[in-house]
Amino acid sequence: MPVKKCPNGELYYKGAKAYAAYMGLMIGVELVKDEEKTPAATEAAKVAYRAYQMGLIIFYGGIYSNVLEITPPLTISDDEIRHGIEVLDKALTNVENGLVSDDALSYAGW
Repeated sequence: MPVKKCPNGELYYKGAKAYAAYMGLMIGVELVKDEEKTPAATEAAKVAYRAYQMGLIIFYGGIYSNVLEITPPLTISDDEIRHGIEVLDKALTNVENGLVSDDALSYAGW
């Protein structure tokens, strides 16, 4: 997956910057639209929905609803982690390429 983790907690994903905070196996990834850090709330909702369609359950929330919450079980295997990253990468790419309809925004729960 084309993600570069920087020492200050920034992730660079295909040229877009996301900020990650993590504790144990709980990870938050803030999605922003630009260098001014405009919250990408619509995109976060679409990523969560697309990931769900592909079998990966993640949540989104935060003050601006633009933070992806990734909370895998403590018993997760390395193969499951790799698979989850692949699914998340595909979901992000699908949203980035406009392949997730706005109909996904009306979905209110898993």
